[in-house]
Amino acid sequence: MVTADVTVCAKFLKNDEQARALIGLFVQKNSQVVHIRNDATANAAWNSLRNYRKRNTLGNKVSIMFRICGLKLTEGGDMEKHIVDFTDFFQKLVDLGDNVLSGK
Repeated sequence: MVTADVTVCAKFLKNDEQARALIGLFVQKNSQVVHIRNDATANAAWNSLRNYRKRNTLGNKVSIMFRICGLKLTEGGDMEKHIVDFTDFFQKLVDLGDNVLSGK
């Protein structure tokens, strides 16, 4: 029984180490390594990246609102792209948890 537990634990630690290494390799190219360099496990690294990407700050919301207000369709411009840009910005607000669209 103890041998089986040790084997399972060793396998888990090996898999965790491999997952942590993969996460590190993927973020190495886009300079987000600083957010995970002190994380000892894959789960901790994943949570650090998730928290970094989901920063729910007023500054982010204001920046997106300014970008929405600054969007202008030029004469002869691509209407479809313009609508997609608007939709993307509004989705970013929703992802940040903004209640502007719900009227709350």
